Amino acid sequence: NYCAMRPEPGFCLAKMTRFYYDRTYGTCRMFQYGGCGGNGNNFYTKRDCLNYCSSRGPVYDYQTRN
Repeated sequence: NYCAMRPEPGFCLAKMTRFYYDRTYGTCRMFQYGGCGGNGNNFYTKRDCLNYCSSRGPVYDYQTRN
């Protein structure tokens, strides 16, 4: 289960902003990914992370009308 893995920055030196699922807090948090290596708990966006790992189901953006 990717969502249970600890964040792994990899062994390269790029500093890409990515998100990982933190089981302790039940949410996704930002980390710096090096660009290679790492593991599956590595998502481009917080929404992607939550959609994959959250037990609450998919996350949608709702727009409100003024």
